[in-house]
Amino acid sequence: MSFDCAALGRVLAEEGRFDEARGMFEEGIRIRQAVVGPDNIRTGELLASLGRLYLRTGDAGGACRTLQRALRIHVHAYGPAHSDTLETQKDLAYALLKARRYDDAIANLRDVLLTKAPAMPEIDLADARFDPLRRMPTFRDIRPSVPDTSSVAAAPSTKSATAGDR
Repeated sequence: MSFDCAALGRVLAEEGRFDEARGMFEEGIRIRQAVVGPDNIRTGELLASLGRLYLRTGDAGGACRTLQRALRIHVHAYGPAHSDTLETQKDLAYALLKARRYDDAIANLRDVLLTKAPAMPEIDLADARFDPLRRMPTFRDIRPSVPDTSSVAAAPSTKSATAGDR
């Protein structure tokens, strides 16, 4: 039954029926907690889906709470370097950014960068969602290889950056 709730929640979210999707995810979480336990990875996966839904609907606080819980479960079940764990942690960093918790967002991104496996290029922090953090000095300190286009001069043979590009 919880798998039906999860699948239906995803379909409803894709259709933009967010309130109904949230209800399906919450029901699926209740069922999974009762059947497999609150710290089981199946519960964590559904929590991550609910957290992403909260992000889509602008509920940064709900996303932070839900994704933090999902992340704890993922780390326990898969370890810190698993792709699902890192993706959840990256989503949490974005939720923290949206909640204006910049130091926490940067700390989560630092953890992603320090633990990610080199064979996982899909964990790309050049993601435009993190542009506000890229301008912060502490972000440049954790990953100097992420280009900061706001302070890089263009090469003579290329088009120079305009104020709108920064």
